[in-house]
Amino acid sequence: MSNSYLWHDTDGYNTLKSIVSRCIPQWPSGLRDYQAQYLPLLLDKGDILLVTATGDGKSTFFIVPILAHLEIRSHPDLYLSQFTCNVKEHPVGIVITPTKGLAASIPIATAKCAGVYAKMHKTCFNEARALFGGLPHPARLPRSVIDEEAALMEALADAEEDERLDDDHLLGSWNQMLADVDVNAADLPVAQLAIIFLLITTPLPTALASTNFVQCLADLKQNYSSLDGGRDNQGRPVSMSRATAVSYELCVEHCGSGPEAFSWAVFSQAFSSWLLPWFALISQLPFGAHDKLDNFTSMLLAVGSPTLAAYSVMITVLNSRWLTRRFNSLSYPNAQTAIRVLSSLQQAPIRVNRLHHELLPSLIVLPENDQWWETLNDHLDYAHTWSVSAATNIAWTLLAYIFTIIDSFTADLSTSQLVHNTGQSVGSLWLWLLPIVFAWLQISPKCDSMRVYKAMKRANDVAYSATDNPDIKAVLASSRGSDRAMDLQVEDHALNADERCTAPIFNYSRLFSWAAVVEEVESCLQVAAQRAAHFEPVNKEIKWVEGERSRSIQDVNRRGTALQVQNYCRYFPGPEPRRCSSAVWSRIFIASFMALFLQWGTTGAGLMTIFLTPTRGLGCRSTSYLIYASLSAVVWALFLLSSILSHHSSPGIDLDHGNGRHRRFRSSIAAQLSISFRRLGKTIATINAVGITVSSIFQISGFYDRCYCNASVISHGVTRAFTVIILEGSEISSMRNVWIGGTVLALGSAAMFILVLNLLINPSPPEAS
Repeated sequence: MSNSYLWHDTDGYNTLKSIVSRCIPQWPSGLRDYQAQYLPLLLDKGDILLVTATGDGKSTFFIVPILAHLEIRSHPDLYLSQFTCNVKEHPVGIVITPTKGLAASIPIATAKCAGVYAKMHKTCFNEARALFGGLPHPARLPRSVIDEEAALMEALADAEEDERLDDDHLLGSWNQMLADVDVNAADLPVAQLAIIFLLITTPLPTALASTNFVQCLADLKQNYSSLDGGRDNQGRPVSMSRATAVSYELCVEHCGSGPEAFSWAVFSQAFSSWLLPWFALISQLPFGAHDKLDNFTSMLLAVGSPTLAAYSVMITVLNSRWLTRRFNSLSYPNAQTAIRVLSSLQQAPIRVNRLHHELLPSLIVLPENDQWWETLNDHLDYAHTWSVSAATNIAWTLLAYIFTIIDSFTADLSTSQLVHNTGQSVGSLWLWLLPIVFAWLQISPKCDSMRVYKAMKRANDVAYSATDNPDIKAVLASSRGSDRAMDLQVEDHALNADERCTAPIFNYSRLFSWAAVVEEVESCLQVAAQRAAHFEPVNKEIKWVEGERSRSIQDVNRRGTALQVQNYCRYFPGPEPRRCSSAVWSRIFIASFMALFLQWGTTGAGLMTIFLTPTRGLGCRSTSYLIYASLSAVVWALFLLSSILSHHSSPGIDLDHGNGRHRRFRSSIAAQLSISFRRLGKTIATINAVGITVSSIFQISGFYDRCYCNASVISHGVTRAFTVIILEGSEISSMRNVWIGGTVLALGSAAMFILVLNLLINPSPPEAS
């Protein structure tokens, strides 16, 4: 057999397979088909031009040949004689990469695969030329290649200083070099194995600025052991040989200010596991507004201020509970139906007509208006609740979060890069979304604007009104004009813009107006129920007619003129809009507390996880979390204050002309402040939503893996900051305990919110008889 084709037979293939199996147990499946096909050609001094995707195993073609020579020379008794007599004592692999990050990561990957055989030495070209007069001995390339490479490497060194390089020039130079110079394995000494790889995976100007902290620390220990700046993981100065961390200034000077090298494969996997499920879950939030811009705005408000989203959820539940407790004790026709109707109208700008005093009492008392209540209730009786899509989405998100937690506790956490790129803190940051979506699915808000407005129109088409003529029964309200007792009409003014939007997150803006309507309806019902309990008919000129058990109040007892029904309900509204009772403030307090509890419980868990992960303190990640939660609370406060000012912005009429003018001035100021706070809140919420999305992407992409962020400079300052690079066993254990606490806090906050919400949700009120 010719030595030119030593490995191109069955014995060569089996020997190669045995070497890989023995020396690289991390590869249980052995070589891939294309690797097994071309590695023998390489070992027989052939030339290969290989172009494959990232992660397809190109590194095998310089790891395995060197490993084969080392393994056969170390254990010649295990292999056939034709192989033992053709191995070299010091095989060398030359790997040329276009980026500093790749050059740093290749020795690490080789060491993991080659184990004890891997002896890698990394040095810059200028140092190699000073030590060896060219490339490290004994590898010798043709002089023309060395001269051309020297110029290229000097260009690379200059580019690393100012992070600027003409990549077209560099690639062109390399192409010209390879085209003009015939480099063949036969030109090299027989004792050497040289392989040249050009691995281009990212744009050169960006990649050249990348950093590898582990390799940087190794270089500092090997070549700059006398430098100051070595630290332990508590920031105490130590010798460079014992350092597991470095000062921030030394990190920037020797490792570079850029981030770790970007890997699309790692980023895409992390994004699909840690962020994409949460983005998909946003689609399960209730929207329903007719205007697409309003729906988009409600999405931005929810993401930009989870506090506001949680507040709207909780205030909706508390309103329904308060409404049910007030109406359940009333024994009068349509009282129970009114609970369902008024609760469903929390997402609509409902108003009571206070100009025509007989309309609301007519709606409460007249038997002809029983159909109005039934029609409205029937058309509002639709569900925005659980579906296969919603359940699957929630299950997917929850499982992704659980798997993220498991991955965080099982992954290799020996370096700071691996620690910072775990998705646990990102999952905790977005965990607030799960109870919000879950709660809205339970509540099933009636927020479809088209259906709500059509339901009210159909009901108002059959609304009746009492007349002044005792000889004429009630007539359709439509025959007397366009006024109705209750309608969904609000002024077309910037002050009422959010009230008109039926997305549930805008319930904050309808709290006071909705509560005022409820109290007016309840007041009329309560008086009517008391009079009926004393057997008082609406028309006092007739006697009470006893009814059957199935119908306790006969229709005749409920009929009368406009003035009679108004007197029967004691409904004499003044010109000023009705103010809510003090009970509204207790609901606001409870809803606010639970909203802040959920926001800071979930975001605080992610903040704690990042803050207590070495280097401890405020860094880029933890600061972005803190800003997010703080701005979320600011947005909620602005919208709450805006709703209060809006409620008190109507001046009404005052008999004292001077005092009335003063009150109108105060009302105008309150209205303008309300509009300003609302617009400011939307602006901050939009910025916050975009900011936390970008920050989450930065975290999982490795953008924050740079000296400044990893050193927690924001907390420690430039002179005292230090970057932890290598984590020891006890620190990993302590850090994982912190992560357990953060996970418990995040999940506990979400679970507590859902528990409290379910305790407050009333069972469905009984069907109206």
